[in-house]
Amino acid sequence: MQVMGSPTEYLSILLQDKKYLITGVTEIDKVWEQVLPFIEAPLTYNNGEFEAEDIYKALIEKKMQLWVAFNDRIRAAMVTEVVNYPRKKIVRIVTLGGENMMGWIDDGVNLLKRWAKTQGATGLEVIGRKGWIRTLDKLGFIHTHVVLKKEI
Repeated sequence: MQVMGSPTEYLSILLQDKKYLITGVTEIDKVWEQVLPFIEAPLTYNNGEFEAEDIYKALIEKKMQLWVAFNDRIRAAMVTEVVNYPRKKIVRIVTLGGENMMGWIDDGVNLLKRWAKTQGATGLEVIGRKGWIRTLDKLGFIHTHVVLKKEI
């Protein structure tokens, strides 16, 4: 599996209990079937903005990035995208799903912060379900917006 950025820098992000390795993936086709369930699960809450094939296409076109947590097999997948606002650049977590998330999410966010800085980003953001507030608040995220939608 090839990783984004310096392999020695990003592959060194091991959890203290040595159960998971978290890394960016550039060879999407090699892992797609394994990560698909972890990508599809959160899409059931996205109000139709994305389907898995849209994310796959964006990953192949390098418009989004794929991150995995694995040990004996892939246990979780996160998809991100770099967003260029008029006055700042951020990295948005588009989907995040997997097993034992509390066992690796701290290190996953730390890895993502380091990578985001190499891309010139000044922050991370998540557009997600309300339950993420409690989990991500512990990692330094703050609840800044409410998104309201109405189908027409």
